[in-house]
Amino acid sequence: MKRQIAQILTAIIMILVFFGGVCCLGYVSRNTDGEWFKVLNVFAWHWKDAPQRIGTAFALNSDGETLYADGSYPMPENMVITAQAPTGSDETPTCGAVFKADKAEYEFTVQWRNASSDWATGKTTDGYVTLEKVYGETVFGIGALPEKKDRFYLSYKQPFGEPMEITAKTKDGQVKKMQVECLRRLNCDVSKTAVGGSDVDDEANLEIKVDYGAGTVNGVATVKSVYLSLDCEFMDKVKSYLTFDIAFKGYKFSPCANAEYLEVDSGKYFVIADGTLKYEMFISGFAEQSQEVKDAIYFAWYKAYTTFGSYSNLLVDFEISYTYGGAEAYKLAESDIVGSAVTGDLYGNGLQPNELNKHVW
Repeated sequence: MKRQIAQILTAIIMILVFFGGVCCLGYVSRNTDGEWFKVLNVFAWHWKDAPQRIGTAFALNSDGETLYADGSYPMPENMVITAQAPTGSDETPTCGAVFKADKAEYEFTVQWRNASSDWATGKTTDGYVTLEKVYGETVFGIGALPEKKDRFYLSYKQPFGEPMEITAKTKDGQVKKMQVECLRRLNCDVSKTAVGGSDVDDEANLEIKVDYGAGTVNGVATVKSVYLSLDCEFMDKVKSYLTFDIAFKGYKFSPCANAEYLEVDSGKYFVIADGTLKYEMFISGFAEQSQEVKDAIYFAWYKAYTTFGSYSNLLVDFEISYTYGGAEAYKLAESDIVGSAVTGDLYGNGLQPNELNKHVW
């Protein structure tokens, strides 16, 4: 009998502890203003003090705070969407976040700030964003109690070139507004990337062409790293004309932080100056070799470049960081053949092969 009573008391205590824990979780939850008991979905509660890093960075609010995709936040007065949105049509994937006005029951609308601007004329906002009211959810087959209609989910589809204004209005005339800007997308035309010089002893100026897509505000682009290397087929050709082996390597430009940003008639460029082009940028230990070895390499390099027709023999890998308000929106990382070459003409043109060259007939 005593054992049964003890078991019953233990079960009661465990139930009380469980519900007490649930009440504590609800009490400290945020965005429900203490009315946690109206939201039966425990997974929808958010900790009061913990940052909501639910997804990737979505936007910056009026205070410069990062808002994360699929998070839930108070409705700010101003917001800049910084997410790298798809650049396709309405069928492309979207990202977004939930925004809360207050306890009142609102109707939400979105419109261009200036619908008659050159960019907005003839366009509707639903091709770029959508608003969807957020209601209660069903948990474990139990219907959630009705919530006040004070939240909306903002889906971001693609960049827009005119600021938007989201209006939350109650039946009795209370109004809240949120201004929404869009960070311009940074694009890079890799095919226009080129080294300013075309041969050894020329200045090693690398030009990276960038441009901005649609948007309402500009971010700050910073070149983080640039790496030059030789085309694999070209390296094999050079080796095919030598009786000894050489070790090729790549060259890292520095300092990329001081890349000069220029706007010219043909576009916008980052121009990175880093001394002059040298064989030792691409061949390990070249400077320490004898003159006979160097002459053999000069000949092999130029022969490889001209044998099968002139072409670009340089590859570039670079990374550009794009930030807004001090927060990184995304990175651009590109790798491709550049629109120029190190020909080897200066030292190799007219040079006769020596005993260290082969396959030169």
